[in-house]
Amino acid sequence: MLASLVSIGIDLRSARLMGFSEAAWILTARAETSGDGGSSDGVREATQADIRKLLCG
Repeated sequence: MLASLVSIGIDLRSARLMGFSEAAWILTARAETSGDGGSSDGVREATQADIRKLLCG
């Protein structure tokens, strides 16, 4: 995801400090506005395991 953020023009420091949800939102918005809906730039739907990990630590 970091490489995708840098490739669209976000500086490396900002990309590293950015939260996952913000980064996912930016990459999803970029994909939708560029008409490249098929490529998710490393962003995927959360699985049950992802949600458990987020909530339980």
